[in-house]
Amino acid sequence: MEDMILTEEMQKIMNLIQNDENNVFVTGKAGSGKTTFLKYLIEKSGKNCIVAAPTGVAAINAGGVTLHSLFGIPFGPITPYDRLENKFSEYKVELLLKMELLIIDEISMVRPDILDTIDRKLRWVYESDEPFGGVQVVMFGDLFQLPPVTKKQEREILSDFYDGFFFFNALVFKRTGFHIVELTKIFRQTEPEFINVLNNIRNYQVTSDELDLLSELKDRKISNSYDGEYIHICTHKADVEKINADKLGEQEIRNYDIVIKDKFPESSIPCDLHLKLRVGARVMSLVNDSLKGYYNGMLGIVTALEDNVITVRMDNGRTIKFERYTWSNTQYTLKDNEIVKEEIGSCTQFPLTLAWAITIHKSQGLTFDKIIIHVSHTFCPGQLYVALSRCRTLEGIVSDAFITKQMIIPEYALIDFERAYKSNGYYYGKL
Repeated sequence: MEDMILTEEMQKIMNLIQNDENNVFVTGKAGSGKTTFLKYLIEKSGKNCIVAAPTGVAAINAGGVTLHSLFGIPFGPITPYDRLENKFSEYKVELLLKMELLIIDEISMVRPDILDTIDRKLRWVYESDEPFGGVQVVMFGDLFQLPPVTKKQEREILSDFYDGFFFFNALVFKRTGFHIVELTKIFRQTEPEFINVLNNIRNYQVTSDELDLLSELKDRKISNSYDGEYIHICTHKADVEKINADKLGEQEIRNYDIVIKDKFPESSIPCDLHLKLRVGARVMSLVNDSLKGYYNGMLGIVTALEDNVITVRMDNGRTIKFERYTWSNTQYTLKDNEIVKEEIGSCTQFPLTLAWAITIHKSQGLTFDKIIIHVSHTFCPGQLYVALSRCRTLEGIVSDAFITKQMIIPEYALIDFERAYKSNGYYYGKL
């Protein structure tokens, strides 16, 4: 990451983190470089830091651990009055006492009770009344993409204690606060008209002229075709599985099984347990390898299947021989008074998956040149925005239905949150 050129906003974040104990929320529209900057921050913070995320797959992708494993957080809702089991080993206490910076990725998926539980546990470890025990917290995410998943029972329990179910509703922010820095430079799209349309959909301010422009994306003939270079992006997992299974068929299939070593929970595995392929199958790369010339989300067609090599002709014309890839499951440990990561398990599989279709949820963070969006059954805020913003250009998008204002489902709590911090100098919570 030595050669990364920081934008003005990225430099501001580094200054806030390195020169003080400020808590920071790093946000930005789709394609603004949040993930790349997160990796830079981990390397360059100059502090003993731990990276955590709400889910196993998000933790593996961020090179960290889950919040639940790091802090021993039980699953299910936790009210501010629930008694916590602070059964940390002496070694875990020592590790947490060395932590100067806690980085939480995918903060948009974190409920407020989880943050309050982290606050309570860190105060117990540090024997301190300071919020988070005095540990600096930096959070990454885009609240305007897909919202946190909360079950009906969880909402019923937590609604007695919280004004909402987003991370910023945590009670700890009545005692502390955080700076908000938005990364505004868009690296994925370059067309001003398309960027404006995406921004207005994200902010629920789309105009009738923009809806007219989006209506031109509908093409029933192309949206029913699965043989071109388009990837179908769907709202529901069942639709994706059916499309991929139907297109794969049952003839001349080869099965590649995953190899799991030591500790690697199945829920954290970021690849196929049983990868079924045939020559001619449409596939997508799951990782980046700059030396071999492929990246996460790159599409192609399988041309040859061998025991240890899968040959794929990528859509950009290159032919790449994929070998098995190993993902590491890590934990944090102390070495010479510094926090370091050590591998506790691994999984090895070809870094490919079937890609005639993908869910909107799985498409987050990916970039494509040609997409077909299935949006007639959008059911939660952010879905249309995420689907459209996967593509580099407006010309590369085809829709299976006319895009209407009803598909842009507003989340008014986010509008209020944004209005509150902007009126307070991009700061939220107690000063």
